[in-house]
Amino acid sequence: MSDPGNDRLLRDASLRAATDQVFRKRLLTQPEQAIYDAFGVRLPSSHRLRFIEKPADVDTLIVLPDLENGQVELDDDQLDAAAGGEDDPPPPPPPSPW
Repeated sequence: MSDPGNDRLLRDASLRAATDQVFRKRLLTQPEQAIYDAFGVRLPSSHRLRFIEKPADVDTLIVLPDLENGQVELDDDQLDAAAGGEDDPPPPPPPSPW
């Protein structure tokens, strides 16, 4: 889902989830339907999507690739995104609290 339109859709969904508790709960349980109801966009049936909440006692949450099912190498779109690709540059990091 490295399409710029899809990236924007997921950013918009994440931003809305930060302020809309009902929408947030639907993203956690029925993400495809929540996105369709909120934005009128159907994700391809082949695309699996899952939202999770970061536990309060965790500072950084990282999703590791599935080594058992052969997902070790990144595809071209993933490599472009990791290398800076064509997407907008990331925002600057927040100031350090230390």
